[in-house]
Amino acid sequence: MHDGLDAIKVVFATDDKYIPFLAVAIESLVDNSSKYNYYSIKILHTDVSKENKKKIEKYETENVSIEFVDLNYYIEKVKDKLYTRDYYTNTTYFRLFLPELYPQYNKVLYLDSDIVILDDIAKLYNINMGDNLVAAAPDDIIQSNKVFQDYVEKVVGVSDYKHYFNAGVLLMNLDQLRKFNFQEKFVYLYAPLCAPRPQFYSTAVVFFAAAPLLPKIAHGVTPLFRRRSHTPRYRTFPPQAAHGANSLPLLHL
Repeated sequence: MHDGLDAIKVVFATDDKYIPFLAVAIESLVDNSSKYNYYSIKILHTDVSKENKKKIEKYETENVSIEFVDLNYYIEKVKDKLYTRDYYTNTTYFRLFLPELYPQYNKVLYLDSDIVILDDIAKLYNINMGDNLVAAAPDDIIQSNKVFQDYVEKVVGVSDYKHYFNAGVLLMNLDQLRKFNFQEKFVYLYAPLCAPRPQFYSTAVVFFAAAPLLPKIAHGVTPLFRRRSHTPRYRTFPPQAAHGANSLPLLHL
């Protein structure tokens, strides 16, 4: 096992409630992995039980490592600046801290836990980002809803709603994000507002850095699960469900 510069670095953030969904995401990643690549998976959390960690760690293979990273120490330093309510938990913010959490990395792929991966995730990770801060896909809901379009432009401050992207699949250029002082800018912009979702403000902070738009992500497709030892598994989706001409090889549910 190694975690060197050549590894495919994938980061998830979760809590105990999302472990069943995370299990599906990681199993689908492993099933579609290549024996020629090494995959380093970091799972950021503050409250995952030992039992649930074991359920996820069983997916490790010779070329897939899984590490749970407890961020309680880090959240203590910034929690007074983070707005939480209902389903807006501290976990939502973890992706924004990655440039500072991993100064030794130049690039990571952040994925939400409610993901099903249908191809080798290395193909997405290896996209050339140039000097852009992130590579992300447009948010379909924003692109198709006039009310939301007006909101992100007039309230959030994104100059063009077409630049608004989905924050659940982010290829992050950590070198450039650090040079940009992304975390400092985020906290400065977000703390006085303390209401909208981090997705709004991660978009607002980086949209003008010419984030390259990835192909569309298939959204809202309900996966079919079956139980085996109390762990959900995904079933293969018809190719047309997510492999459209302009779609990434994954489903974001």
